[in-house]
Amino acid sequence: MEFVDFLAEEKLYHELKKVHAVIIPSEWYENYPVSVMEAFALKKPVIGARIGGIPEMVKDGETGLTFESGNPADLSDKINYLINDPDAIAAMGQKARLFIEQEVNYDRHYQKLMEIYRLAISLRSRQSRI
Repeated sequence: MEFVDFLAEEKLYHELKKVHAVIIPSEWYENYPVSVMEAFALKKPVIGARIGGIPEMVKDGETGLTFESGNPADLSDKINYLINDPDAIAAMGQKARLFIEQEVNYDRHYQKLMEIYRLAISLRSRQSRI
């Protein structure tokens, strides 16, 4: 196992392609971490802290594993689980990529945005009738 510091975009891409999984030990409430999406796009499962938006993306046993933020024993258990089950790494990586393809794309974003606009318009028209 190797821990690396900040990497520029091109180098990060090449390093991510080589790893089995990405660990995000965040203690900060990130809404929708780009680092999770980058890992998923390259078919890498994520071991992520169960905090902020991470658990919305990282589904235990599907797209990766989550652990209690600030709990090194829990994190260690999750790392060891993946080390001992290469088939799980591959399966979670495939599901992670599928998540990106199905949930994080322009069409999906457009549809969700249009739903918000339709709701806002319908609420506005109801208020004007009152």
